[in-house]
Amino acid sequence: MELAAGEFPYNNCKTDFEVLSSVLTADPPSLPKNQQFDELFVDFINQCLTKNVLKRPKYKKLMVSEKKTVVNLLHKTPHTSVCWILAFYTIMLE
Repeated sequence: MELAAGEFPYNNCKTDFEVLSSVLTADPPSLPKNQQFDELFVDFINQCLTKNVLKRPKYKKLMVSEKKTVVNLLHKTPHTSVCWILAFYTIMLE
């Protein structure tokens, strides 16, 4: 998420403890609304950041979702660094 948005999602935290507390108690961060991210990408990020382990998709489901996201993003915007990072990540895990 930090690579896609270009900023640390917990910028308002001043210490590591504040970051840890935010991760544990606050809602998960979300991608900035002022940047136009693909719906599949936003959905993939949101699934990964689901806090409740019972509601978070399992690894295999996320990988299927990720491959669809990478393929879709590469077709729409092949020049973006986010696409290439996701593509590299997907290839490395195969």
